[in-house]
Amino acid sequence: MHGKGALVIAQPTKAKLEGPASAWQLYQGSQQQLVRAGLRAVWDRFGFRRGIDEVILSPLHGPLVADALVGPYDYTWRGRPPAEVAAHVANTSVIERLQMAVAGHDLVLVLLSKTYLRPLRLREWVPATAPQRWLFLVSGEGLPFAPAGTNVRFIAAGMAEARRERVKALDLKAHLFRNICLQVAERGPSALETAWEAAAPSM
Repeated sequence: MHGKGALVIAQPTKAKLEGPASAWQLYQGSQQQLVRAGLRAVWDRFGFRRGIDEVILSPLHGPLVADALVGPYDYTWRGRPPAEVAAHVANTSVIERLQMAVAGHDLVLVLLSKTYLRPLRLREWVPATAPQRWLFLVSGEGLPFAPAGTNVRFIAAGMAEARRERVKALDLKAHLFRNICLQVAERGPSALETAWEAAAPSM
C-alpha cells in the first residue's frame, strides 16, 4: 500500500454523549464502542488517525472525520421514505463529500447497514476508484447495495456469522473490524493485506 493507507466508514449510533465531542467519541452505542476499541489499539501504536483512519457517516452532517467537533442530535435515515433520504443526500452533497473523504486511501473498509448503503449509490462510482480497494463487511440485506468489481471484496456479516462469533448481529461488523484492528496493531499493515486476501471476491 502506497497512498494514505486504510480508511473505515463507520455507522453512527443513536446513543450519544450529552454535549459536543469529537465524532469518534460522540457516539456511545455498542457498535461505535467496538470500532473505537479497535482504532484505539491501532492509533496507540501508529499515532492518531494513522494506520487506519475513520469517517463516520452521520445522517445529519454527512461524512465526519474522527476529530470533527459535533454536538448530539436526533436524526436518522432509518424508517424514512427512500425518496426523502435520497433528497437529503443530494441536497447536502453526501456522496461527493464521501468521495473526497476516501480519495487517496489504498483500502476502504465499509461497516454500513442497508439503511446507509442504499442512498450512497456505490454501484455507480466505486468501481471507477480502481486501483483503490474496498472491503465490505456486509449482511445479506446490504449486499444488493454494495458494488461489484475486481477491486471489491466482502466479509460476510450476517446472522450465521454472528452466531459463530457469539455476538449480537447488530454488533458483528464492528466486532470483526475490531479483530482486524487488533491484528494491525500487533503485526502492522500486513494484517490488512491478510484480511483482504482472506475476503471473498465480488461476483
